[in-house]
Amino acid sequence: NMNHHLLKIFQTDKTNAQTTREEHLGIFTEAIKMSIEEVQSKINKYYQKATSIPSTIKETVIETCIPSSEKLVSKIEKIKPRVNEVIRQQKVMGLSLNEFKEYEKVKSAAEFSVKLYKAIEQYQNLNDIITKIPFKSVHMIKFRNDVLDLQKTAAKLKEDEPNDYPILVELITRIESVAPYLDQMDQLAKGKMQERHWKILFERCNHKNEYNEDVTIGDLLKFGILQNKEQIDEITATSQGESELECEFLDISNYWNKVQMPLAETQIKSEETLLLGNTESLLIEIQNALITL
Repeated sequence: NMNHHLLKIFQTDKTNAQTTREEHLGIFTEAIKMSIEEVQSKINKYYQKATSIPSTIKETVIETCIPSSEKLVSKIEKIKPRVNEVIRQQKVMGLSLNEFKEYEKVKSAAEFSVKLYKAIEQYQNLNDIITKIPFKSVHMIKFRNDVLDLQKTAAKLKEDEPNDYPILVELITRIESVAPYLDQMDQLAKGKMQERHWKILFERCNHKNEYNEDVTIGDLLKFGILQNKEQIDEITATSQGESELECEFLDISNYWNKVQMPLAETQIKSEETLLLGNTESLLIEIQNALITL
């Protein structure tokens, strides 16, 4: 019977394959263990690097931290094929020694460090504006948007990372020392504030004679100016009202600088005498100006 003969051949081959596997299992197992040790060693090393984050913003050298963390992410991604290959080898040999479950954790930690360092870079750029740029020169719309964007980024970082890194706590604290006063900053930026208004505001906040034209957002926070919302509301309302009046007076002044006196056409003109012509339209102009005033 041909089928019986083929079955015997199959059983013989199967027995030989099992014998060969058993004879070489130890060799292959040792080889796989060495591969596992090699991959696991890299994973451990990369995790150590990914989680070695400075404790404070002051200690962080952004110029080196960002490229280093990005390079680390790239290295972790490059070992992924090797991780998959060693897992496949274990399955082939019927082994389950190491599934490298830490790999995704290491990758997440490295990606988190990149996001964190970039957030710190954003904060440092904002802090330069806060401490070095005169308030009057700050592009307030962009500054406001940048602070709010960074606030969202920091909140998402805290949500994604269960570890309470001190540097992230510091970053959030610093952002929250500025974000609550964005409305007051916006008011002051749009308030048509003249020097006299600033001086009144500083005086009412118990900082008489401390205003100068180069005052920064940092100064306004330090002196507690931005915390005095009621004073800001009152003084900006006054400064805006005065500004509108000044503009209207200027418009009237400019208009009357162009108005010419109506002179009689037939007269002998001299430095001592001038005859006026029809003044009806001039009187109407004067009456309109008085109504405006």
